[in-house]
Amino acid sequence: HRLHVRHASELYGATVLRLSCRPPRSGSEATLPYHRFDVGDAVVLAEGDAPVLPADVSLSSDDPNGSETLHWQGVLLQRTASSLHLVLPRLTTSEVESLVGCGPFCLTRHASAIPFERCQAAIDILTEPALQAGTVSSLLRDLLVKSHSPSFVVDNAAPSVPMASSLAAVAATAPLYAGERRSKGDIKKALDAVTAESAPLNPTQVHVIRSALQRTLTLIQGPPGTGKTRTAAALVATAAALNHGATGEGSGVLAVAPSNIAADELLRGVHALGVRAVRVGQPASVSEELREFTLDAIVGKDRRVQEAREALKTAQDTAGGARVAAMF
Repeated sequence: HRLHVRHASELYGATVLRLSCRPPRSGSEATLPYHRFDVGDAVVLAEGDAPVLPADVSLSSDDPNGSETLHWQGVLLQRTASSLHLVLPRLTTSEVESLVGCGPFCLTRHASAIPFERCQAAIDILTEPALQAGTVSSLLRDLLVKSHSPSFVVDNAAPSVPMASSLAAVAATAPLYAGERRSKGDIKKALDAVTAESAPLNPTQVHVIRSALQRTLTLIQGPPGTGKTRTAAALVATAAALNHGATGEGSGVLAVAPSNIAADELLRGVHALGVRAVRVGQPASVSEELREFTLDAIVGKDRRVQEAREALKTAQDTAGGARVAAMF
């Protein structure tokens, strides 16, 4: 079905387009036919009736329109009965004006290459022989790399800690918090402080958290409804408290999840425990009530960033639609 751009707005510096099946001049919006697009989907908006195939989508950020069909890559922000809201990288005023009220456009679900490129970059870094000791745990690095490449050898220097020969040896290694070992008493005190104003954890959850905070690697399993997310949130919050230390100094804690839904659930949990958390990722893929905690939202409140974006917008408009590359 033919889509038309009815309106444009902004979200933390990005452009938001509202798409419907009926052009603005024809009156009220028509109900969209059945579709399988969902919030957070990576999509491609293309001119005309024909979809843009994955092979035709340029993987280079410097050439988003490498195919013959003019197209834009984005993320689905919202869906209603009559419209779809699509987030795109910031467009110039002239580009927005050329889209609003125009059509038809075709929307296609698209698999973004960004996650693959990031994974590839991480593997390249992890397997770099010259990687400095301390940048990545030598124990985990040895285990992960040699499990895929048994012939891998660190040429330049010996690791700062003995290489592990098994997963059990890695897991049992005591971790460092802000550069120091923490005693069982420190862990108990931090956990009690973190959960003092929340519903109490059961004995099993307490045992799991205390054990995990004394090991480098821990696997926590359980069927649905057994409190894994709550345990994970308390674990992250306690690790953050241990890292912060009595002096208020120390490094943060990186918590990752395999999906946006899982990351949002973890964010809700740690936020409820009073942790100052920052959600990294595309705001359009984050639950609406959690977007204020995204990096884009926090950075966007800074006056200097706002001024820089205004300067970028002016430069783009002055250039008559020419692309002005920038990253904020």
